[in-house]
Amino acid sequence: LYAAQFLGRWGAGMWDFLVALLLMRVGSNSLLLTAAYGLVQAAATSAFGAAIGSAVDKISHIKASKAKRTELLRSFFALILCDHAQLLRLGIGTRNLSIALSATALSPLLIPGSIPPLGRKLAIAIVHSLGAVGILSGLAVGILLERDWSEAVTLGELPGQSLTRINSAMKRIDLVCKMLAPAFVGIWLSSFSAIPCLIATVAWNGLSLALEYRLLSTVYHRAPALQKLSRSKKCQDKLDPRALSGVTQLVKGACIAMIDGWASYFRQEVVLAAVALAVLHCTVLSFGFVMTAALAWKGVPAHIIGVARGLGAFLGVAATYLYPVIQSKEGTGKAGLWAISTQWLCLMVSVASVWIHKTSVATSLLISGIVASRLGLWMFDLALSSHFCDAQSTVEEQERGRIGGVQSALQSLMTLLSFVITILAPDPKEFGRLVIISYVIVTIAALLFSSYFYR
Repeated sequence: LYAAQFLGRWGAGMWDFLVALLLMRVGSNSLLLTAAYGLVQAAATSAFGAAIGSAVDKISHIKASKAKRTELLRSFFALILCDHAQLLRLGIGTRNLSIALSATALSPLLIPGSIPPLGRKLAIAIVHSLGAVGILSGLAVGILLERDWSEAVTLGELPGQSLTRINSAMKRIDLVCKMLAPAFVGIWLSSFSAIPCLIATVAWNGLSLALEYRLLSTVYHRAPALQKLSRSKKCQDKLDPRALSGVTQLVKGACIAMIDGWASYFRQEVVLAAVALAVLHCTVLSFGFVMTAALAWKGVPAHIIGVARGLGAFLGVAATYLYPVIQSKEGTGKAGLWAISTQWLCLMVSVASVWIHKTSVATSLLISGIVASRLGLWMFDLALSSHFCDAQSTVEEQERGRIGGVQSALQSLMTLLSFVITILAPDPKEFGRLVIISYVIVTIAALLFSSYFYR
């Protein structure tokens, strides 16, 4: 399970870093294309995140009879909804294929005059569209692996402790990939041209796809609980092929799932804290698409950007060790308050860079503040995750997938707003304004969580 998580996260980490830098080149040193790519991804997750979470919930709680399964086999769509492992295979395949096709479509854009203007626009549209497909399939895979599959392999042990241990390990793997993959790509991009890097990306995703299938097949056959995931009669009725026969019914079902998901989300006791976490995504003060492109415009070498992202992820890994210690002594609430306060204080250094006229010093302060703030950010994320993922949390077990999908959707909506702001001001020379706006948003998030904590 850990090996499969590593392969998937490493490929995603490589691509996220590479596409941000290359779209900056394609866009003639403008943040527009990079921001638009992130905007499309965020919009897709905001629109369909809750529906994906609800679909995963249905998969995890329905056991169809043999006769029912035979009937459902008549519909490919229903087959996917009925088969837990089938959906995971589909998600992994779609995610890896979208990255490979995106890299293929991006290649001719980096060769001047290789394609006509119309073909150039079409290639850009393909890259952006596949970005949306990849993020949605990755969301489904993440929910399945980090919730259902993690929980299934812990049966027979102390559920709360073992699940917390596996969740922390999965998070740690995610952070390690975010730490090393960008540095690896940055060094490679500084040593070779962009085309060999794209070829390597395609090769990696093809190889990792086969390995992930093999690894997860092993997990599936060794964990009987994964083969016995049951569903209620109520959900069986929802999977009647006649209800899935028309496009209208499919759209109606998706809309109902979306509305139910959001309504359930805002009924949770921790909603104010969860909104605070989501608000933190509405900033450029992270090593995301926009910051990576802006640093490249400032003349920071790709390998330095990769190393900086790696250092930030290293502090994120440190947070996975430090958080349990603080949480055991102070409790989840105080640990979260300490975390968000740490992030807010560290980002003051980045904001100070706006008024520094010497470019090298300003850039160093900007990067240093963001790197240091990762410790607080990831501890805050872990504090909120404990509410949603722990079996003893306030979130009912049968709703965790739905709530997780809505949380991802809201976070993507906040990310979407940050990209909209960037698109409205795509000139890298005005990046300082985005930094100040982002810091104000972090302050709002801190106030929201403080209100939740003291209430």
